[in-house]
Amino acid sequence: HISIDTRAVRVCPALFEQQLPPTFTEPECKTIGFYEVNPQNKHLWVKASLRINQSYLDLQQASAFYLFAKTSSAVYFNGVKIGQNGTPHGNPEQEFVGKMDVQFYLPSKLIKLGENEVILHLSSHHGWLNLSTPMHFAGVSEYGSGQNFSRNNSLSSLLLLGALLIGAVYLAAL
Repeated sequence: HISIDTRAVRVCPALFEQQLPPTFTEPECKTIGFYEVNPQNKHLWVKASLRINQSYLDLQQASAFYLFAKTSSAVYFNGVKIGQNGTPHGNPEQEFVGKMDVQFYLPSKLIKLGENEVILHLSSHHGWLNLSTPMHFAGVSEYGSGQNFSRNNSLSSLLLLGALLIGAVYLAAL
């Protein structure tokens, strides 16, 4: 899996019905860490960089862009819209809720060696649970490998659940 550069992404508030990316030079735009991006009750544009190395290109595999986040989204890769998950919008009534974890097929002709530009159009007006970190992962991997992400996370979750249950039994015994 190749992640976007999570240390620095450019974030701009979106205009109410804005459906095309901004220039990211607007004065209200700022540079923050990816995990600080919070689309909850907001309408945002995010620009990120993703570095592809030669060894990934040599695999010659079908690729996907993965976005694991609590948000509706549209994804642009090197200037081309590759997909949409729900419908991001400034008006909650016009936003269609997206899935939490999604993959977008990424045509190989769009992937270039070195720096690649990723632009995310995001909004999340309908969640009843407010997460402190709603952005979890954004990056490229083999198409269909999403199960590997969730399998790794499931194993970690099961281990934590097991530790909590052992602690609960120990406390109950005391």
